[in-house]
Amino acid sequence: MFRAKDLRKGYDRERYDQGRRRKLAPPPINIQPLPHVSDSMRLLASTPLRTSGIFTDVYQGVLLPDESILDRWGRIPPYHYNVSRSPSPECRSSPDIFDVPPEPLDTTDGLIQAMDGWRLHMLEEKAHGRHAQTAKDAKAVLHEAREDLCLFHEAFERILPLMPVVEDSGGDRNVRMGWCTIECHARYICSLHDEIKARERGVQNYNERYRVGHLVWQTYDSN
Repeated sequence: MFRAKDLRKGYDRERYDQGRRRKLAPPPINIQPLPHVSDSMRLLASTPLRTSGIFTDVYQGVLLPDESILDRWGRIPPYHYNVSRSPSPECRSSPDIFDVPPEPLDTTDGLIQAMDGWRLHMLEEKAHGRHAQTAKDAKAVLHEAREDLCLFHEAFERILPLMPVVEDSGGDRNVRMGWCTIECHARYICSLHDEIKARERGVQNYNERYRVGHLVWQTYDSN
């Protein structure tokens, strides 16, 4: 089972050249087929986001979820927390941004919006990072994207069959937060799959789709 730190690394770790001019190994000659993206996975990825309120604050970086929230709900489901009492998490705001009241994060709806906003922010940050590295080494970036796709696809296939157990025995918050995480995984898989296909058609094709905002991940905040 992944911990929160492992999940965060899946979104925001930097594996490209960051001033040290480190070059990643090129992809192998025998490239494996991409993991299959099922219709049910695409359906989960298309679940509308609540693009208002706390979601917007977290997505735009005005509000940062406290580490206690990420540690609890950033793990891979199923969740089996005692939900008889709210954990009363707090918000952590930078000194130079607005002081947003933490009360909405005490509700399940608020937590879902916070985690959706944070995960979408991290997804886009990683995607922009890959784009910035494309001109330096497009093949290495493609290899990196393939690795991430396989990582998230494997996690998705492992946790999805476990969700009915949560629906039978977990509290409402455990169930809803579990599906929130699964939907996020589906978005990440579908966006990576789409981006890889665009890259495999050529850097020019990928760059044009990025420029006009036609990559899958560029549409999530407007659902």
